[in-house]
Amino acid sequence: MFWIDDARMIYATLSLWDQSSNWRDGPPVAIAILGGGAVAFYDAHRHRATADLDLWLVEGALSGELVKQAEELGFSFRASGVAWVEADWQSRIRWSSWRFKHLHFGWFDPHDWVITKLGRWLGHDMDDTIAVVTSQNLDPFTLHDRVHRALLDYIGDERNVRMAWVDLVNAMGWSSEFRTSRGPTQACRPDGNGPPLLHRRSNFGLPTSATCHDGPS
Repeated sequence: MFWIDDARMIYATLSLWDQSSNWRDGPPVAIAILGGGAVAFYDAHRHRATADLDLWLVEGALSGELVKQAEELGFSFRASGVAWVEADWQSRIRWSSWRFKHLHFGWFDPHDWVITKLGRWLGHDMDDTIAVVTSQNLDPFTLHDRVHRALLDYIGDERNVRMAWVDLVNAMGWSSEFRTSRGPTQACRPDGNGPPLLHRRSNFGLPTSATCHDGPS
């Protein structure tokens, strides 16, 4: 059992695994944490327990014995290669400075992490996502674009993702324009075609420019 806001417990458990006699000489195996267990690495205020921690094998190989030991310690690789992520997610992993002999540990870019959650959207996913979006102050414009771009790599019924996205938009109190695939009007965008970033509120409200609106004018 892990508390998702306790990075120290995760480090201690990884250290136990790193000390296994089943490791062989060679370059470190690169792994990244995802799921609710990653919340601790986004400075999110979310205190709850989870039975296991999801890890993604980014680079390298693990023997059956090492996988079994990891599972006994509370780690799971079931999500590895199954969770929905954008194609180039590996280039954005945030690598930890933790020192291990056999492991290189990191976590997903927060936008990529939110995408994995939207692809699942069960149980604690919504509350976990709200906590991370808030703690990381994720820009809804950027997140909207990243989510809809990642749909190109989604295998399944896109309506499930779109409904999850609408849930998040509503929960965050963002403009209803974010609910659509088109998103807010160009005049509202902070990408050179609209008001600069300083014209937007920091609490995920609408841009303060009069050209931005919630629904048809």
